[in-house]
Amino acid sequence: MTTETAPKELCLSLLCEAFMALQTHEDYEEFLKDLCTPAELHAICGRWMVALMISQKTPYRKICEQTGVSTATITRVAKFMESGYGGYRTALQKISGPDSPTLSPEDKMKGETNGSNIKR
Repeated sequence: MTTETAPKELCLSLLCEAFMALQTHEDYEEFLKDLCTPAELHAICGRWMVALMISQKTPYRKICEQTGVSTATITRVAKFMESGYGGYRTALQKISGPDSPTLSPEDKMKGETNGSNIKR
C-alpha cells in the first residue's frame, strides 16, 4: 500500500495505531527518530514547545526568543489550540493531570529534563 493509493484517513489511523502500540518513552523516541527526518522532528518539537509555552501564557515575543520558532508558526499553533481538532488541548490536559510530572518549558529548553528535575 502506498500513500498515493491509500486514503489519507487510513494512513493516519494506521500511524495512530502504531503510536498506541508503543509503551515506553524510549519506544516513542526511537519511533519518532526513525519516522521523521531531523528537520521534521525539530519542527514538531518546536511546535510542541510553543504549545506548552502558550498554555502557560508566555508572551509570543518571549516564545520566539526562547525557541527560535517564527511568529507565523507561533500564531498558527495558537490558532489550532483555539479552534483546531482539540489535539493540543487533549495532550496538554493529559500531561498536566495530578499524576503528571511538571517541568516548565523554560527548564526543558535548558535541557533540564532528567527525573531529578521533575516535580510530581
